[in-house]
Amino acid sequence: HMQPGGLGQDRETQPDAANVCLQAGLFFERVACSFSEALVLFRKGLEIHIKLHGEDHPEVAMANNNIANVYRTQGKYVDALGLFKKICDTKIKLHGLVNEDVAGTYTNMANVYASQGNFEEAEKMYQQGLEIMVKVHGPEHPDVATSHYNL
Repeated sequence: HMQPGGLGQDRETQPDAANVCLQAGLFFERVACSFSEALVLFRKGLEIHIKLHGEDHPEVAMANNNIANVYRTQGKYVDALGLFKKICDTKIKLHGLVNEDVAGTYTNMANVYASQGNFEEAEKMYQQGLEIMVKVHGPEHPDVATSHYNL
């Protein structure tokens, strides 16, 4: 499919197509509670972002995060944790360890462990996220207070 301006990109490899998949997936996940449809759309968006950017890109991590959240909601904890660990590795590679996005991924993993009843591992993940948030924002920041609350 030729695009205006002679770019020659296939429509399925354009960022707009990936974003449409993301938005529609969020609708199916959060509003319609139709997780199978959400996963189809999130996976399509992921596929497009990988074609556009390669594996190690923030958009790919975000698409994977959406998929992992659906897995967690569905009770597919092993799949969710595997994907969250992959996301964490990518974010560390992109931003370094001391980054708010990395801390958020630790919190997501902690939430999965807590859902499994593995509170010891959940506490470790919450603690790692908290330590990063303190380094990023300082001990008095409201986001640090949220991290304390999670513990």
